Amino acid sequence: HLEDLRPGTETGEIVLSFTPKGQGSQTKTVSVISTDPDEPLQTISITADIQPSLSASPRILQLGRIPYGEASVANTTITALQPGIRLDTVKLSGDVGNGVTAELVPIDPAANGMPRWRVDVAFGPAHRWGWFAGSMIVSGKIEFEAETRPVKMNFAVNGSSEGTVVTE
Repeated sequence: HLEDLRPGTETGEIVLSFTPKGQGSQTKTVSVISTDPDEPLQTISITADIQPSLSASPRILQLGRIPYGEASVANTTITALQPGIRLDTVKLSGDVGNGVTAELVPIDPAANGMPRWRVDVAFGPAHRWGWFAGSMIVSGKIEFEAETRPVKMNFAVNGSSEGTVVTE
């Protein structure tokens, strides 16, 4: 809160908020410019080791070769790694074609009691012929220290519909 710093005073407080994207070790820096002739520039480093909230197997839905005109289903299992997670939305995007749907289904908890979900990606018999590639985002909320934050996981989806195409 820069408004808390008073001109001519020797001390003040700056409150920084760090909202990381992703997981793993992350470092961000903030430069503070002041009128102090001895130290006009201070650099503050913020370092965090961000633990994942979710795990999934598999992370890439590789459907391989689907015979043209036939249906196929692929799935992945997502496990919460932290308490307070609720997943509620699944969205497909990219070049996956028509006739492709995704459904998020709660399943029995993991051995440690954490919630789990299965995502079924169904390719109906009306999907188009050829190669397809896209992405899937599964999202929801995590209750963390008396506040609710978004949580999401991204997946790649690819495969091909192959076979003989008859034209009239």
